[in-house]
Amino acid sequence: TWGIPSMHLMQKNDFVKDLSYFMKKNRLMYDKHFFENVKTKENPYQKIDALIWSTVLLEKVPRYSEYVYLLTEYFMKHYMYLSELPYDEVAKGVIEWDVFKIPLNYKEEVQRVNAPLSKEEFEKEQKSEAKVKRYEYNYDCLLYTSDAADDLLCVDLGGRRIIKKK
Repeated sequence: TWGIPSMHLMQKNDFVKDLSYFMKKNRLMYDKHFFENVKTKENPYQKIDALIWSTVLLEKVPRYSEYVYLLTEYFMKHYMYLSELPYDEVAKGVIEWDVFKIPLNYKEEVQRVNAPLSKEEFEKEQKSEAKVKRYEYNYDCLLYTSDAADDLLCVDLGGRRIIKKK
């Protein structure tokens, strides 16, 4: 778990402590997604909709809602824009945050890489006791070998299967 369930909104001190923890964990998730994970570093669209759904929308909207896709594409277009921006422009604060960077067909790129589950598949996944669910973002088990992907077994960053001792 990475912080959201432990947020306490009633007590100010706990909220600040937990919010700081939550923000730190989110930053780590994004760093791992864009810079460490071999699969998502190669194609940042890989499971990015699930990451946005979990870390930005806090799973408070339906998994495949328009908000998920719109915010995901907004995030990705600006990530790509910032990645290509010269450092001196970033240092000067010359950054154009522009909603018009999002194309009208904003769902297509996200769904091309991350096909949504059917209603039946989604319900089956929700009821499943499997640690890794295809609809959510779980960095610990994001990378799969091609044969492990079929049975959703976890593997480490090097592509090796994680074998849990009993």
